[in-house]
Amino acid sequence: MSEAGKTQEDPALVLPDYGGGSLVNLMSSIATALGGTSAYPPLATLPPQALAGARHLVLLVVDGLGLDYLSSRDGALRRHLHGQLTSVFPSTTASAIPTFLTGLAPQQHGLTGWNMYFREIGAIAAPLPFRVRTGRHALREAGVTPATLFGLMPLFDRLPLSCHVVSPRNIVHSDFNVALSGRAQRHGYDTLDELFGLIAGLLRNDAPSYIHAYWPQLDSLAHEYGIRSEQVATAFTALDAAFEGLLDVVAGSGSRLIVTPTTASSTARRSRPSIWTTIPPCATPCCFRYAASPAWPTLTFALAGKGYSRTMCGSSWPTASSYSAAQISCSAAGWARARRIPACATVSATTS
Repeated sequence: MSEAGKTQEDPALVLPDYGGGSLVNLMSSIATALGGTSAYPPLATLPPQALAGARHLVLLVVDGLGLDYLSSRDGALRRHLHGQLTSVFPSTTASAIPTFLTGLAPQQHGLTGWNMYFREIGAIAAPLPFRVRTGRHALREAGVTPATLFGLMPLFDRLPLSCHVVSPRNIVHSDFNVALSGRAQRHGYDTLDELFGLIAGLLRNDAPSYIHAYWPQLDSLAHEYGIRSEQVATAFTALDAAFEGLLDVVAGSGSRLIVTPTTASSTARRSRPSIWTTIPPCATPCCFRYAASPAWPTLTFALAGKGYSRTMCGSSWPTASSYSAAQISCSAAGWARARRIPACATVSATTS
């Protein structure tokens, strides 16, 4: 059966709308509005002219917040619902985060999953924590850097204004974050209050700026306890209150605030999508289905120049910091079952 046929048979399965309705297009609108360029069409529901002229433009990425969940909760975020968009493919945090930081779709930035095989180093590695999959040793120990491995230019380096990256303290200065933050100034936080305090402080600066902020807690809690858990509800309530408080700072500043997730967390097999912004109600939601990566393949290690080889199954990396390189071959049969992941949402608020 053709892919088109499959889509017609399963209306819950949709492609990302790179023609004007995805996260890629949101980043195109942002880049163009801030004086940069993009090879992708702008977001149809939030074109560059709607963002141009803002003194500060804030993009707050709330990992895991989707339309289904937002629609079930009352509050400031829901009241500022603007519109619906699709995520990227694969619809995973590991693919969406590089899109936010580079403005590129996964097909162009090349980071398509949490664990990937990199031919350049002959190893399976996790791009975001920038470490090998087995043993979790940092790739920097082998002299590998994100710049040399990925070859990506940060979006911030293509924009003609001050840029800021606000991320959890435990990742803000990670190898991946440093590389893809480029010349942007990095700010770390430990709590939700600190996150919104940092954003509020940056909004009070006179010089125009672009502020990218990331809050992963909702997604983390959803993975651990479930999207309908009390823990997630408590975190959302705190987020919504902080968002409402930030609107008071935005008011009268000529700034623009956009909130969007990477992808939406869900515990339902046929969950509805997720996406939001500030004006009309959403259209029919959609979701993606994709094959997850192979589970714990058997790895054969041959550490270069050390006369050492060993076969193991997803357990431990040979420990020795003196090993400067490793050639890894991997074979694995079968793929994890396909799973459905909701599309994402965008919230946008502006006052002047």
